[in-house]
Amino acid sequence: MASPFRSACARLGRELAALRALARGRTVVVRGRAATVVSRIAPLALALSTLSCSGAGWHHMPILEPLTTGTQSSLRGLCAVDHEIAWATGSGGTVVVTSDGGTTWRAVAPVEIAELDVRDVHALDDRTAWIMCAGPAEKSRILFTEDGGDTWEEQHRERDEAAFLDGFAFFDAERALCYGDPMADGGFRLLRTEDGGQHWVPVEPSPRSLPSGEASFAASGTGIRALATGEVWIITGANDGVARVFSSAGSSGALWSVSESKVRAAKLKTASMYCHQQHQYTR
Repeated sequence: MASPFRSACARLGRELAALRALARGRTVVVRGRAATVVSRIAPLALALSTLSCSGAGWHHMPILEPLTTGTQSSLRGLCAVDHEIAWATGSGGTVVVTSDGGTTWRAVAPVEIAELDVRDVHALDDRTAWIMCAGPAEKSRILFTEDGGDTWEEQHRERDEAAFLDGFAFFDAERALCYGDPMADGGFRLLRTEDGGQHWVPVEPSPRSLPSGEASFAASGTGIRALATGEVWIITGANDGVARVFSSAGSSGALWSVSESKVRAAKLKTASMYCHQQHQYTR
């Protein structure tokens, strides 16, 4: 019988081999206790964040298994509903969904967004989902499906040349906030819905950005988090100082407080780009 030490070493070897495969850019699935997650981006960060989400520690590191999604796109958005259902989105208008834990994937993107970058996705199940396209002006859009991607409804499209959506977060199946870069007046772009996205209404006045160049980031939707109780957080960066954290106690997004994080943001590409809070709800 193998000793516990040898078994642990063998398991660690397998896990390191999987991480090396990640570093080479292979598409992988991370099987944790909380969800099945698929991505080709930020492999090490993905592995670490999955540990955080699943409650696993270094002594219970999930096994990373290569899988094929059927797309060559750079996957940017991810929503794991449960162990079986997950949606992923990315460049070239990519939207894929699995309902069998990643064994098979369906490409369900609407043809009209084939040239757009789908940076965020939120799903309730394998039929109901919202996706957000990031980009300047009219490239920033929000679409919705309730039939597994067979048909899509465009719920919102930006018209202002200064607009650039970065991500969205849902409090529940009806209430959500979408945020973006500062507009011409210096206020961050904020959109609110209270009817499942049938209407996305600008939040005014919105939190003000610093004149030193503070901005948001289309960081796969990780720059905003919302709870069913109504709290929401948004993180920024790129200003000449430190990255900041905006928080609001109401889902309306009308009142905000702001504090400085400990992350330096003296350079344009430096930012606090990830905030995490576990929450669950049902439609």
